[in-house]
Amino acid sequence: MIKNAIKEYRELDQVGLVALIAKLKQEYRLAKETVRLGKKKNHASLKFLKRDIARAQTVLKMKKDK
Repeated sequence: MIKNAIKEYRELDQVGLVALIAKLKQEYRLAKETVRLGKKKNHASLKFLKRDIARAQTVLKMKKDK
């Protein structure tokens, strides 16, 4: 699944990646708040969201460097 996500990120242009990163960061903030309030017990999802954000940022950096 991770390779598929990276492949999808690489297919996006820079504007699409920036929009995706903003969306993922918003999801992370919401998930973090629900975990903090105790509404959600699965805090492992935060780790996966952070990794997805980092992957998208890495692909964006690679595109900017080219």
